[in-house]
This record gives sequence, C-alpha cells and structure tokens, in this order.
Amino acid sequence: MHESVTVKGEAGHLKNPLIHRTYRDVSDYLHRMQRYSTLAAEVMLKEGRNPGVLDLILRPFFTFLKMFILKLGFLEGALGIVISMLYASYTFAKYAKLWELKKSS
Repeated sequence: MHESVTVKGEAGHLKNPLIHRTYRDVSDYLHRMQRYSTLAAEVMLKEGRNPGVLDLILRPFFTFLKMFILKLGFLEGALGIVISMLYASYTFAKYAKLWELKKSS
C-alpha cells in the first residue's frame, strides 16, 4: 500500500541526508517483531499458506542473505550482522507462528 504526500507550496531539496531510524533499539525491534510476526502469520493462515520444515529452515537463512549481501548489510559491519539476524529471526517467528496456528486449527 502506497500513500501519497500532498505538499502545499514549493517542494525543495534537503541540504543534508535524512537519517530515518525505523527502530529505537534492539528491544524496540523485538517488541514490534512479536506483534508483526503474529499479524503476518494470521494473514498467511487466511491465505491458506501451509508452512513446512523447509520454510522454518530456509526462509530465515535466505532473509539473512538478502539483508546481509543483496541489501549490502555487510557494509555496516557488526550493525549489518545484527540487523540481518533480527530480520531472519522475524522470518522464523512468522513461519513458526503460522505452523503453530495451522497445527491448532
């Protein structure tokens, strides 16, 4: 879903880079991950997704690779590793919760 921004007046250009911090810290990320992974699992359940063992093993691994290599996380050093691992953890949590929901339904 894309939202648009309406600007009243003339739009300009920033003189310096805009630093956008999505999360305050690791605790904030983990707190949101708990909520978002539950919501994502519920959506996947409604879509009829059927998770398997390979989803639990491979999807987090490929999420790590995507974040660390394709999205150039390695350029951030230790921070890149941490962020890549957190995103992989989110992916695992999402599929583990889906697996649990499927098992109980």
